[in-house]
Amino acid sequence: MTSWKLAADEHGILGVADTRTAGLTPKAVARLVSKGELTSLGRGWYAVGSPDTPEERHVLLTRAALRAHEGRAVASHHSALCLLRLPTYRADFETVRLNRVTSGAPRTRRGQRLGRVVPAEAIAPPQGGSTALTTVSPALAVVQAAISGGPLAGLVAADAALSRDLATRPVSTRHCSGSTSIPGHSSCAPSSPWPTVDVRRPVRPGWDMPSTSWVWR
Repeated sequence: MTSWKLAADEHGILGVADTRTAGLTPKAVARLVSKGELTSLGRGWYAVGSPDTPEERHVLLTRAALRAHEGRAVASHHSALCLLRLPTYRADFETVRLNRVTSGAPRTRRGQRLGRVVPAEAIAPPQGGSTALTTVSPALAVVQAAISGGPLAGLVAADAALSRDLATRPVSTRHCSGSTSIPGHSSCAPSSPWPTVDVRRPVRPGWDMPSTSWVWR
């Protein structure tokens, strides 16, 4: 292995400080990027090699964003689904979605949306022997995907989460008042009752699904 690659973390991510530690000059970094040995993730972050798909690149972007926030945020929405290896539907892979785990105001900039604080019970436990918190819970990520991407985005992810026992069956709600709170969102207030959809039923492309949403327990 080339010595500078040892400066990358377990996910192949390097920050500017890591490249300097590895003895790479800005010109050397630019040369590695032009050769495809490094991928620029923006704002001083890089990944070893080149991702094969937009989703793989989004995973790298999300992991770089998590490192930049140093434990103060977790992945949410479709970004959490990607890290959890759950399917997405028409996700915006150019934008990383995060939620705060410490106090602070929501913030939006190009390529990243940082939402408000989520409670500890809405955060997934560390995975793969790591001690770092990386995503909201699978259930919350599914609900967030449904809110931001539409019912089918939520159903596709819910079907996979249920089949992998990452979440329990959701409780459908026929009315959602302005006081109903979903972590990471201010409120939800539909103008009409929402129909019940049993997400235990497999989702297949081409199905005509009704407009709906859920509160997940």
